[in-house]
Amino acid sequence: MWSRATQCHQAAKAASRLALLASLYLARIGWADEAQVGLASEHLLEQDGRGTVSTSGQFVRPDWSVVEAYIDGTAAWQRAVKDVHRSSTDPTAISHRLAELGPAPSVLPATAAANAILDFPNDREELRKAAEFLIEYSQPKPNLLLKDFLQYPLRGAEALAKHFPRYPHWPLRMQQLTETLGPIIGGPDYDRVNRFIADLATSAGDSVGRATARYYTAMNFLELSDDRRGELTDEERRAWRQRALELATGLSTGIEEREFPVLSGKKFEESFAEVEDFLLDMIATTTLGGNVSNVEGHRLDGSKEHLSNHRGRVLFLHVWATWCGPCIRRLPDLREMAEQFGSDLQILGVSVDEDLNTVREFITQEPLPWEHWYVGQDSEFDRQWRLKGIPTYVLIDENGVVLNRYKYSSIQVIRSDVEKAVRRRSIQ
Repeated sequence: MWSRATQCHQAAKAASRLALLASLYLARIGWADEAQVGLASEHLLEQDGRGTVSTSGQFVRPDWSVVEAYIDGTAAWQRAVKDVHRSSTDPTAISHRLAELGPAPSVLPATAAANAILDFPNDREELRKAAEFLIEYSQPKPNLLLKDFLQYPLRGAEALAKHFPRYPHWPLRMQQLTETLGPIIGGPDYDRVNRFIADLATSAGDSVGRATARYYTAMNFLELSDDRRGELTDEERRAWRQRALELATGLSTGIEEREFPVLSGKKFEESFAEVEDFLLDMIATTTLGGNVSNVEGHRLDGSKEHLSNHRGRVLFLHVWATWCGPCIRRLPDLREMAEQFGSDLQILGVSVDEDLNTVREFITQEPLPWEHWYVGQDSEFDRQWRLKGIPTYVLIDENGVVLNRYKYSSIQVIRSDVEKAVRRRSIQ
């Protein structure tokens, strides 16, 4: 006769199975998107060791060949897409050939198989590769709940920490974990990922791993200090900034000349000493209370200038691009602000478009009555300001001190803050 605990376990398992089957049924009759059922259903594991249930309702066994087939298939698909773009400059022909090529292979079966390998490992090498796969390939998809995806790279990272205590590649895996977070800020899985990286600052097996973890943890604290959702008090934001400063200070001690590890294809190659200097400078300039006077950029005519050139007036940075729908929709609001505050407010548009001429042509057709910088894509400005999507706005006082930055705030909140800053300047 089953024990009470066993009965509870079997009941929970049956309930999970019914929930999965109900979700799949709704997806198949069109009442729910099968992709939206999410990878949570893939993670429903059979207790008899057979494997993992996929969103198709089929068992996916702990079979590395499934993962390998996805990796090879995706690489082949990406090569084919590049060949299409190289073969023609005609947009219609390119579109037709891409349609013939079809979509990229689905990551879902491979993720399910990798999950199964972690739970039912038969080979230590495959266990390591499956864990690395979950970190590297489980990226957020726009048609899936972002929070569902974070558990898979985190699961891979935790497996590496458990089974490979002297794992040598933590610096690169930390970068992949950080990039997996993408635009996500907040939530239990987000916090778990960042706690995991913070723990590596003391538990990683070598000084490079520990210093790298300090860097990414400091960057996370700066993300919290930026408070893009407007949920923290200034005191709380300054506390996160101070914690970031403490982690950044002395980060490179003992490994000053060692190269900071980055994924292949990334643009910056720096020593740990240079990374520490950059991090400290970023904290001193582009965070709440920092002074941006030395931040530089280029005007549309190519001439260089510093933000100190705009001291004496309240400054409002508008980071945007011509292809960004939300940016364009905010332009009438910015015009109204420019008219309302007149010479008391300097708006500075900062374009991250790929091509400078695109910006010039846009402004010719739709005049924007304020000054403009062009920094392009993947720029030092982008890195310095920790941009995660646009539009991004930054309010700076007449002395060059950062008062606030905005990502999701309403125009009413922004306008109110600008009005307060202008009023403070007028009574000084």
